[in-house]
Amino acid sequence: MSFFIVTDSSFAAEINFSVNTVIPDNQIDKAKTYFNLNMSPNQQQDITTTLKNDTKKDVTINVAVNSAKTNANGVIDYGKTNTINDSSLKYDMSEIVKGPSRVVVPAQSSKEVVFHIAMPKNSFDGILLGGLTFQQESSEVNQATAKSGTTIQNEYAYALAIMLKETDKLVTPNLNLLKVGPAQSNHRNVINANCSYPSIWYINF
Repeated sequence: MSFFIVTDSSFAAEINFSVNTVIPDNQIDKAKTYFNLNMSPNQQQDITTTLKNDTKKDVTINVAVNSAKTNANGVIDYGKTNTINDSSLKYDMSEIVKGPSRVVVPAQSSKEVVFHIAMPKNSFDGILLGGLTFQQESSEVNQATAKSGTTIQNEYAYALAIMLKETDKLVTPNLNLLKVGPAQSNHRNVINANCSYPSIWYINF
């Protein structure tokens, strides 16, 4: 559940850094490379990622914490979107996990980036799902594009999922249909249905 996201500006071809996780002791499945943590109410914990830069220049990386949402294709999106949180969302991942918004990784080196988790005081059932996104500063990408003599701007974002749970109790799905209406997608007529999933995700099909 760690993967590249291609920005709207183009299709990407390469990336100038990599992201790895430092798996903590409370990882539920240590075979997973994303954060899948067993937490407790009011628990405080730091998690660490390692950013590696193999290029010959410093790389500036913008970092964001986001709650997971479902995009128009029905796929979970861990990046920043224009989708508004539903009023039933009790816990926003960006309020639970805090970290730096920008990191500079020196040339041909690596750097550890620490994020702090502060769990809500009240216990909950189900899963809190969100993600960390890492994207190189656009001005650096633009400079590299200009020097290469190409007119296509390639930008990547690297997404790393975070799953937080406290209990093994199963939560009964309860999708609430909010609004249905006609729209267009890729110049085709479609029907959009906006739904909410109480407490965990806002879903927009």
